[in-house]
Amino acid sequence: MPRFLLFFGLLLTLGACTPQVSKSGVLKTDAFRLEPQTLKADPSSLKSLLRIAQPGPTHNGGQLQFGPDAYLYLSTGDGEYRPSWLGALPYAQETDKLLGKLLRFGVGATGALSVPKDNPFVTDKRVSAVWALGLRNPWRFSFDRETGDLYVADVGETQFEEVNVAPFSSSGLNYGWPRAEGPECRQKSCAAFSMPALSYTHDVGCSVTGGYVYRGEALPQLAGHYLYGDFCSGTIWSATQQNGTWQTRTLLETPLMVSSFAQDGAGEVYVLDYAAGTVYRLAAGSSLAVRFIRHYKTLTHLYLSI
Repeated sequence: MPRFLLFFGLLLTLGACTPQVSKSGVLKTDAFRLEPQTLKADPSSLKSLLRIAQPGPTHNGGQLQFGPDAYLYLSTGDGEYRPSWLGALPYAQETDKLLGKLLRFGVGATGALSVPKDNPFVTDKRVSAVWALGLRNPWRFSFDRETGDLYVADVGETQFEEVNVAPFSSSGLNYGWPRAEGPECRQKSCAAFSMPALSYTHDVGCSVTGGYVYRGEALPQLAGHYLYGDFCSGTIWSATQQNGTWQTRTLLETPLMVSSFAQDGAGEVYVLDYAAGTVYRLAAGSSLAVRFIRHYKTLTHLYLSI
């Protein structure tokens, strides 16, 4: 079967607007065929898969991930940052928009996308690809490779950052934005929403970066712990559910701009630093202090005491 490289990005369009310049664009998902021997993308094989109109240049979401069911999941933001006094854009709750959603697709042998028949809104062609809604800017999400549970880290507005957790079988969940932010309900009742498992205020950080449930062998004390961080503070946490209650622990205080996490085939977890463009691997060490001196080839290690 052919192998494809999937790409998710934003194509911006500049438009004149007095007294500022406004930017709008299109969220795009493309595919390139991979050469079987080199696994390099063939530029001539570019295939356009999906286009979603974007009202502004921010809140794009940005994650592509295959789930345990072999379907492709894609997160989209609500379209644009607006000052709180203007009010949030309503797209995350609108049932005729694909913005502020988690989408789910089948991928055919040619790379073409299709809508699975068991998607929760499959009867409405406008949003048949939607798996979940009510998201602001779900920059990173992941699946627990052992349980299949879904973890969606959603960047907040003025008060809270949040991580939503749902069993793999849960579909059609509404995470509440903009009628709720973190644990705070902004209307009379939020009983219909799936509220976050984890949240923190902006005196701790300003932009959550979701990671992975650790299933590697190098750090056995972290088995089953969800690892995540903050782009602004550089803090990296672990969280686990005990007797129905989520417990969070600070693993590392770093100077990194934690833009993403990665997971290899063995379940080991990596941290990506936007500022330096460096990839770090979490490894056991004798000190809580981060050490940047020791390098293995081009890979730098973050050491922590567990």
